[in-house]
Parts: sequence; C-alpha cells; structure tokens
Amino acid sequence: MKTPIFDNSIRTVPNSDELPDDAELWRYMRLSALLMLLRGKVFIPTIEELRSVDPFEAKMRCLKTHAHFGNLPKDDHEWLMVHAQDYERKIIEHPDAEVRQKVETLRCVWDRELARRRTIWCWHNASIESMALWNIYAKEGVAVKTTPARIKKAFDPYLVDTALIAPVSYTDDPTQKSGDHHFMRPYLFKRRCYHHEREVRVIFPRIPSGNRLLPLNAKTLVSEVRISPFIPRSEAIEIRQSLMHAYRIGNISDENEDEIQIFPSDATTVYMSPADCFEKNQSEPTGITCFGSNDIPFVACGDFRFD
Repeated sequence: MKTPIFDNSIRTVPNSDELPDDAELWRYMRLSALLMLLRGKVFIPTIEELRSVDPFEAKMRCLKTHAHFGNLPKDDHEWLMVHAQDYERKIIEHPDAEVRQKVETLRCVWDRELARRRTIWCWHNASIESMALWNIYAKEGVAVKTTPARIKKAFDPYLVDTALIAPVSYTDDPTQKSGDHHFMRPYLFKRRCYHHEREVRVIFPRIPSGNRLLPLNAKTLVSEVRISPFIPRSEAIEIRQSLMHAYRIGNISDENEDEIQIFPSDATTVYMSPADCFEKNQSEPTGITCFGSNDIPFVACGDFRFD
C-alpha cells in the first residue's frame, strides 16, 4: 500500500516507547491561555510558526525519509510540482540539473508545505511538576494536566477528525536513532538539548477554513489546574476562587468525580514541612509568601561577628 506524502489518521503513533492512554501529560501556560481554554478554544501553532523560536524545528529526517525523495511515487511527484515555486520547478525540470539537486529541491518543497500544513500541540510527560518548565513557560501562569485518552475525547470528531499523538525522540543524529514511525514525520525528532521537555506531541492538519482556534471541551480535556509556585499563596487562592466562580469548576463531589481540580502548585523552593507550609501560606494576608520573621528565625549574632 502506498504511503501518503502527508500522514492523516487518528491514533497514537506506535513506537518503541509506547504511550499509554493514561500517561500523565502537563502543559505550562499563561493564565490568559487557560481562560481561553476554559471557554472551549485553543490556538495550536504550525511548524512554520514554531520555527520562529527554534529554526531546527522538524528539520531532522531519518534515512528512510531522505531515501523516499529519490524514488517518489508519481502522485507525490505531481503534487509537489503543483506546489513548487517557479524557480524550484525550473530546477526539477531542467535536463542538465544533477539528480541530487532535483531530489533536494523536491524535499525542500515538501518541507515547506509540511510546515504550513501541520499544527503541533506540545505536552510534557511526567508524574510530577517540573520546576524548569515553571520557570520557562509559566512563572506567573498555570499548568494543566491531562492524558492521551482525554485529548482524544476533547475534540468534536466532526470538526477535528484527524490527529496523531506520539512522544518525541531526542537525538542529534536521526539516521542513527529512528524507527518506522519516524518515516515522513520529522516533527517527532528534537535535538538532545531539549530532552528535559520530555515532550509528547499532538499533530493536527491545519483546518482549510483558516480558523486558527480549534473548539474543544475543556472539562473533558483537563483533570487538574495547578497555579504557579511563584505566585504568592494568598493570590493563588484568590485565582482559584475566581476560576471556580466564573467557570463553575473545582467543586469536587462524589456525584461528579470528573470535575476539574484547581489548587496551588505542589512545587516549592523553600525548605518547610508540608503542614507548616499549608497553614502559614493559607492564612498569609500580605501576599508575600515564605518570608518575614514568622517564617525565618533571626540568625545568631555570632554569624556576623569576626572577632
């Protein structure tokens, strides 16, 4: 069976690191992005847009992908010629052009069209919060928690009927570390310097209508919302109360076990017992967390004497 030039099917991509449907996934985001999510909308960038931050995004290809362009099926070749620019078409059709040059030109056309036609939603696979990702993406924001099973159910199948879910492989040489699932999927590779992200990606085809906001059911998608540990505890509690009131979420009961939970982050940068941390931060009225004479004892005078 002929492999399509752009993969288009609904499934978790099978690979050597199988991703179970109940895997814990996190996304760190601005508070404004959460508000949009709770209103049932999400913006997912294209590969082309991601390249404005990382020029190497989806640029690494396995050997099988490289080899594919040297012997393209007729339909794929015709499709690429239709989308090639004039100068690219001249190179491909020129009788004196080297075969290597023609192959590389066809590959460049495919790479450009792939970048425009695929959107990528990035999640972090872990059982605990990541202080690194709090610092990078959501110092004054939130983290939401989900699973692949929830993601698959969150979108209207009549509006979003194709998606791939898979973990990213981290390598500086994709020719040495690749599987069948990497064929024609360069977006499943990233350089090793990003290994701390432990990324799982959801890949969608870009909607032909041009609408950049995909509709979804936030209560199906999200199981937990955690508020940044860098936000003072008293402010975090107010954010929680506001979200509960405005979006009618966070009220856990036996009748509704699937309700979204909202609470301040478990992460902390201050050494303190859990009981003390909860008691002091909950009652802390000033908005300043874990500082002051109530939390830090006076140092001994001898610490400042030199005689």
